[in-house]
Amino acid sequence: MCKSKCCCTPQKKSPRYLEAWLLLILRDNTLCGYQLSEYLKKNDLILKEPDPGAVYRVLRKLESEKFVTSDWQTQESGPAKRVYRITESGIELLSDWAAHLEDKIRFLSYFHKTYNNKPKN
Repeated sequence: MCKSKCCCTPQKKSPRYLEAWLLLILRDNTLCGYQLSEYLKKNDLILKEPDPGAVYRVLRKLESEKFVTSDWQTQESGPAKRVYRITESGIELLSDWAAHLEDKIRFLSYFHKTYNNKPKN
């Protein structure tokens, strides 16, 4: 993903799609918050380095709305970890995100095409 400032909005803010990314990652994985943050960072999925606090806030919100569930996973060594998994409702929300992003892609493609077809003065 592009890291240039051109990807930001005109107000210099990076678009936030953290919820969508977390749901998409959890569709195929059961991970703890730290692992989710590392996955976002390693795969360069958001423009800025993920704020762990934001990741956990979104996870708590998704859990309170029943889009994800969590369980404590204990291992023989190390502390217990809260691992997250997507629910059926979360799959539906992810589908809504995909539809929303498809609409946004169409809009942005049209905007870009229209902008580039403007006669130069």
